[in-house]
Amino acid sequence: MADVPIKALEFFCGIGGLHYSFEFSRVDGEVLAAFDISPQTNECYEYNFGVQPIQVGIDHLTVESIEKYGANAWFLSPPCQPYVRGGKHRDDQDPRARGLIHLVKLLPKMRNPPRFIFLENVFLFEQSKSRALLVEALDSLGYGIAEFMVSSIQFGVPNDRQRYYLTARLPVDEPSQPRPVDAIPYLDKFRIYTSWPPPPSPADIPETHFRTKVELGLNSSCKPTGLTSEGENSSSTGDSKSEDVDEQSFSTLKLSGFDLTHMKPVSTFLERFENPDDESPFLVPDNYLLKRHGFRFDIACPEDRKCSAFTKAYGTSYVVGTGAYLQTDKFDNEIDWQHPETLLPLRLRFFTPTEVARLHQFPIDSSVPTYPGDEDAYVPWTQERWLLARAQKEAAFEAHLSGKSEITQHRKRQKRTMMQTKGGKGAKEGANTIAPGSSGKDGPTAAVEIKPIAPPERSNGKISLHRFDFPPTMTLKHRWRALGNSLSVITVGTLMREVLFNVSETRFFENK
Repeated sequence: MADVPIKALEFFCGIGGLHYSFEFSRVDGEVLAAFDISPQTNECYEYNFGVQPIQVGIDHLTVESIEKYGANAWFLSPPCQPYVRGGKHRDDQDPRARGLIHLVKLLPKMRNPPRFIFLENVFLFEQSKSRALLVEALDSLGYGIAEFMVSSIQFGVPNDRQRYYLTARLPVDEPSQPRPVDAIPYLDKFRIYTSWPPPPSPADIPETHFRTKVELGLNSSCKPTGLTSEGENSSSTGDSKSEDVDEQSFSTLKLSGFDLTHMKPVSTFLERFENPDDESPFLVPDNYLLKRHGFRFDIACPEDRKCSAFTKAYGTSYVVGTGAYLQTDKFDNEIDWQHPETLLPLRLRFFTPTEVARLHQFPIDSSVPTYPGDEDAYVPWTQERWLLARAQKEAAFEAHLSGKSEITQHRKRQKRTMMQTKGGKGAKEGANTIAPGSSGKDGPTAAVEIKPIAPPERSNGKISLHRFDFPPTMTLKHRWRALGNSLSVITVGTLMREVLFNVSETRFFENK
């Protein structure tokens, strides 16, 4: 297990899913800094963690700008669009893969490479050249690697969000050594685990519970066999413009016989609308349904114990594979899929952003996910305490928007100083600034302010986790989009705790 406090950098941070997952894991440590290019998600991150992520393209970072943090862990959730079935499957040639590939190239140049690495991405990433480049670099540097394709269903949440996860770490008891020349490359012997919880040793896992190179249909270059240069054909249902087609199914993970008896029903995660009219903004427009003759929509009832994953296109006119609709009426009606008008009486609606956040196990509302058996380690979030924290957060955000906050004033002073020194050439870069890069087709990159992210508060030895809320300025569309691009906190947090940091000392990483 991790024998030193974790000091992590969060790349492609989005709304902070990896940060919340790390807090859920209850491993000792902190997130030193976060990086993302999206203004909308950066605003949400700042709203919840009190510090703005460094808004810079990951491919602009340098070895020096990363190593100055002294981090021993990297958390990554790179863009998934280069790998989804609904896109062109351009893989490492997609501009959105540039940041990940850049970090892969930086790893061998690091004087002090991160001891722990965690990456999350979509199903099909495991067949990508990007993944092959990553694990090849990790293997050559002496990292132990464990990969998973699992669903949050397996972690007790009724949302079938199947994702690919990679955990890698350098040896604890001995300095890392490059892979011996005669050693079998990891890409030729890997196993991607599809079962959870794990047995005491990987040797005890049945062959049906992991995937190999042969089962994934990968050739010698780790490219999927039979895949054209343009990728697989897009959906023929008319949604080919969406790069957000969901790939989850129980059969994919061989979960058709998975016991859902003890799973919480979907109703546990639903908001309570006192007035039916309050649901009206979330009702699915009739034309979304009527234009789909013969298409079987993914419809979830409140008492169901599973629903499909939500993607960034949820809530839009792209209805194929972007997430489940909730049925709110006429539960005894029979559906004729050839006549979509029979769907109208069901009063289908979208899951609200709050409901999606709950299903993703973000610490929203007055309940917070806790690691099983560790409930007493957390400061209880009562409704009163949650409302007070939310009011304080909104007041601070209002002050920030009006330009009265300390952070904003400091940035203004820093900007004036840089302008007075001819574009910043004479500005001093102290401990609180970083120069991500100074060349490239995008031109010079200005120095960016760094403020340490406040770690979770502690009271009487207990941990008070950061709460999650949406900033008032974040639109409904951007809330759905941000959540669709995020992750399952309980899944990632569990894998961090049990595999990456090996709290339970389960052996997953093969000896070199």
